[in-house]
Amino acid sequence: MILPIYSAGDTANRELLGLTAGIAANSIWVFGLWALLGSLNVARRHAFIATASVALIGSTFVNGVYVWPKLMAGAFGLGLAAVAVRRTHTPSRDMGLMAALAALGLLAHGGVIFWMIGVAAVAITRNRLRIAPIATALAVGAVLFLPWLLFQKHFAPPADRLPKWHLAGQVEITQDGLLTTIRNNYAKLGPSGVAQAKVDNLKILLGTTRLDIDGTTKPAQAWAEDPAAEIRRNQFLFVGTAPFIALLGLVALLRRRPRPAWLRPLATMIAISSAAFILIEFGGNPGSQAWLICAPMSLYFAWAVMGPLALAPHRVLSITMTIGLAASFWVIWVWRAAAANADPNYVLGSPNHAMIATYCLTGLLLTAAPIVLAFRDCGQDKRGGGA
Repeated sequence: MILPIYSAGDTANRELLGLTAGIAANSIWVFGLWALLGSLNVARRHAFIATASVALIGSTFVNGVYVWPKLMAGAFGLGLAAVAVRRTHTPSRDMGLMAALAALGLLAHGGVIFWMIGVAAVAITRNRLRIAPIATALAVGAVLFLPWLLFQKHFAPPADRLPKWHLAGQVEITQDGLLTTIRNNYAKLGPSGVAQAKVDNLKILLGTTRLDIDGTTKPAQAWAEDPAAEIRRNQFLFVGTAPFIALLGLVALLRRRPRPAWLRPLATMIAISSAAFILIEFGGNPGSQAWLICAPMSLYFAWAVMGPLALAPHRVLSITMTIGLAASFWVIWVWRAAAANADPNYVLGSPNHAMIATYCLTGLLLTAAPIVLAFRDCGQDKRGGGA
């Protein structure tokens, strides 16, 4: 995608062109989240509020402007979930579409596999499995994903280094097969070591660990020395703490009766995906400490959107949360991140005006359709007596 963009300008402008192309590609998460909320029958006005709130969370920003394809994987994973949760009368077509989205998600980032497990669990309960749709899915998936596997095997070996890293804790290249490496490395840990590794995975997921990406321990007084840097660290690394003040919206679910229809399928996918990570990820090595960096970003989006969705029916509270997220985004990720003493490890460099302007402009363009639909629904509500 970058190469055709480069041809549109001279060498001097390549950095800005690459940044713009990367932000635009990553911003398609808007469509994935919008599609999922639509399949869950969330009102358009509420979906817009929730989507806008998620866009203002620091994790969305930093992964959106850093040119790697993790938000693209998240977008395809959200689209996969959108198709899976809806009732369908065309199972073959939908299974083919799900296979395409799954393959594209895996091509963008393999971490989406954990999210796919959660989506599969929900899809099985909502649709009866039949031979023809499954055959369609296998054919579509093979056409899209097989060329990449063949390229890795024949032109960029080894093709299984990352699976061995995450599933067996094997960072160094080894000629042993994947299953052999998994069996041998689990045997080295022993029962107590395996249990501790899974507890470490849980800590990483929740954001309660003090370990950094390089395996060193972050000092406890870091919060007092630079709270903004610590907030950036927790939003950047861990799913559990990434939504920041958006988590306060979950309190609204405790008193809401009946439970909203979107809660059960969304919570099921989050719970099963999280359990899959805890049990399947090897754990115990510093590389897996960067869970959110290596994560299926679909899980992050599903978790981050729950608080704003829960508050969306309460207009004053939802507007207050959105303003709070905008203020915290500006202070923590723009103003404080650009300070001279900012921690470069969790800022990915000081933000610049071109980066922020491109992010905001791209987001505005991509959310134009949801904005129009949200205002149209508001107009219809007024004409219909506020139904």
